[in-house]
Amino acid sequence: MEKDFQSAPKRFWQTIRRLRRGKRGSIQAVYSIKPATHSKGMFSWFPILFPLKQPIPLSRTDDVTVRFWRCNNGKKVWYEWAVTEPSCSAIHNPAGRSYTIGL
Repeated sequence: MEKDFQSAPKRFWQTIRRLRRGKRGSIQAVYSIKPATHSKGMFSWFPILFPLKQPIPLSRTDDVTVRFWRCNNGKKVWYEWAVTEPSCSAIHNPAGRSYTIGL
């Protein structure tokens, strides 16, 4: 798992009063399967929802920081995540307990 471990914080301004039950992961990117411009290591793109076990109450001006970890055990890949600001949540999906993607 250590070799392929990736982690990145995501800080964003919240425009709604409450973070309901999760954060949808979305991305704008260009991936190619054409031989001349093939995206190395790209096999597929999976949609994902990052649910929260408990809603987090927020004001209109609260900043929210969510930590995401991409983990790999050589057979599966999964994400773990936790809200760290304005309050701390539990780490969600530890060790791929609820959701994994097979390699």
